[in-house]
Amino acid sequence: MNEDGTIAFAFRHIWENDFLEMRDEKGVRYGDKTTCLEALGLLLPMLSFPSFYKNSTVITKVDCLGVVFGMWNKHSAGDKSASVLIRAAHLIAAFLECNVVVDHLPRKSDWDSEVADRLTRSSSMNSNDHRLLRACPPLRLPHCLVKWFKNPSADWRLASDLLMFVMNSSY
Repeated sequence: MNEDGTIAFAFRHIWENDFLEMRDEKGVRYGDKTTCLEALGLLLPMLSFPSFYKNSTVITKVDCLGVVFGMWNKHSAGDKSASVLIRAAHLIAAFLECNVVVDHLPRKSDWDSEVADRLTRSSSMNSNDHRLLRACPPLRLPHCLVKWFKNPSADWRLASDLLMFVMNSSY
């Protein structure tokens, strides 16, 4: 939402089952890596709408303390893949001259978080949620991220590739 309370954008991305079933270097399913998934949720708007972030302060509210602390500490102690995504968020924010503030917002604690929670499952979405998504531009995933979804790993080059995507995008 913008400062005046209007919705700036909304989108949802459905994770592929193949991606969710893949495992990291510790044998943990990506579908069980909440910090990594939530870090992706933090990063996707930066990749899709960099002009929104350019020369601004953006307050992002997440219900995952791992992402809050990860952004503060610039890494996730127990999740290398999340650390790569957190690094990408910091690199992109620096390039866009943006201050990204990440605050903790408990799940389903206000209207915004209720909408975000409903958007995570088709079965819980209502007609207003569908209308909201139709009114917003579609999500455009960078090729390097699409490729990463097919074979996810803690590859630090992904952070640089995502930064290059933003640098080369016409925003």
